[in-house]
Amino acid sequence: MNEYITIQKLSDLLKVSKATVQNDMKLLKSYINTKTEYIETVKGKGIRLVGNETKLRQIASKKIISSFIT
Repeated sequence: MNEYITIQKLSDLLKVSKATVQNDMKLLKSYINTKTEYIETVKGKGIRLVGNETKLRQIASKKIISSFIT
């Protein structure tokens, strides 16, 4: 994903508060935090996922599956 999206835009799309998105982003950053896959935040632009799409999907899949197991 090369495009930036703002917290406000995510908030509007998901129909949740900005605070909820910000709190969720903190959690996501802890899950997606390697040297090659991470969430980039640029003031004035927004946030974006950086890294190999396949690896990012694997990270997401593992987290989703583990949330059902535990």
